[in-house]
Amino acid sequence: MLGQLPDIATELGVGGIFALLLIKEVLSYRKKGSNGDSYVKICKIGTQVEQLTDLHKQSDADGRPLVFRPPGLDKAISALNHSVNRMTTMVEKQTDLLERLRAAAEAKK
Repeated sequence: MLGQLPDIATELGVGGIFALLLIKEVLSYRKKGSNGDSYVKICKIGTQVEQLTDLHKQSDADGRPLVFRPPGLDKAISALNHSVNRMTTMVEKQTDLLERLRAAAEAKK
């Protein structure tokens, strides 16, 4: 099942992939009875994602999808991705500047 995850990842949106990764991280931080317990939960989540993906592929007799997907969703996700990338770049620049300022302040001591 986990070997099929890359195929599913290409069909999921950014939100679906993020949700799956978030759930995986939450499960890894939870206190667990055994290592197998987390693996079973992740496999169950993977199966549910596969079922959801199959549901999104289905359409009615007229060819319309059974699950409505807003037409602007792809654009919104792309814009969000672009904004997050820009914010990441800005934070990296701020971090670099703060490190240089700290180094300059320490050099004056």
